[in-house]
Amino acid sequence: MGSQYDDSDFVDADYQAAPKTTYPGANVAGSASTSQRSPSREELESKVSDTQQRLSELKRAQEELERERAALEESRRRRIEFQTGREEMLVNLQRGIGLLDEAEFAARRDAEQLNRS
Repeated sequence: MGSQYDDSDFVDADYQAAPKTTYPGANVAGSASTSQRSPSREELESKVSDTQQRLSELKRAQEELERERAALEESRRRRIEFQTGREEMLVNLQRGIGLLDEAEFAARRDAEQLNRS
């Protein structure tokens, strides 16, 4: 394992070449995070309560959206059923009109034959 240690193996040239940017308040945030105290029990309970309330609001909204979706699906189903029934009715009416035309033609023909004889 006899290779010599080379410092350049562990150097990231891109990182070193990148400009170092500092953000306003970076030092303040860094020092605040190290000296920040952990939240109290009341703060945690308040946070949990707020989160549970938000969760229940989201569940109510989800239920409302699911009801709306079900209503839309029912409306769509009824519209398709209506259109299908309408098309069937048109076909039946056209067939009925054809039968009536044939019956009228036959009746006229029979009437003409009776008039001739």
